[in-house]
Amino acid sequence: MNFIEQKVKHLEMIQDVVKRMASNSFQLKTWTIGIISAVFALMDKSQVFYLMPILIVPVFLFWGLDAYFLRLERLYRQLYEDVRQRQEGVDNIDFSLDYRSYEMQEKTWFQVVKSRTLLVFYGMLSLVIICLIVAKIFPV
Repeated sequence: MNFIEQKVKHLEMIQDVVKRMASNSFQLKTWTIGIISAVFALMDKSQVFYLMPILIVPVFLFWGLDAYFLRLERLYRQLYEDVRQRQEGVDNIDFSLDYRSYEMQEKTWFQVVKSRTLLVFYGMLSLVIICLIVAKIFPV
C-alpha cells in the first residue's frame, strides 16, 4: 500500500471508533429515557419517595458514562485530525489508535460532564423528573 492508501485506511479506522462512541452516547440517552419512563409508568403516588432515588441514580450514572464517551470521541477526533495532516515523506502511518498523547489538550471528564450538550439533555431530564414527581405528590 502506498502512503495515501495507508492514510485513508487509518482515517477510516479512527472514524469507525468515533462512530461507535457516538452510537454508544445515543444508546445511553435511549436507555435513560426508557428506564425513567418505565419507572414512572409503574409508580403510584404512595411509592414516590421510595422510587425517587431509582429515578435520579440512572440519570447521573448515564450522564457520567455519556461524558466518558463524549470525551473519548473528542480525543479520537484529535487523533483523526493529526493523521489527516500527516504528509508523505515526513510522517509515517503506524495505524495506531492510541489517543493518550492528546489527553492533556482535551477537557477533563468533569469538564465534559458540564458541557452544554450533556447539560441540556440531562439537566432538562432531571427537571422533568422533578416536575413529574411533584405532580404525582400534589395532583391538581
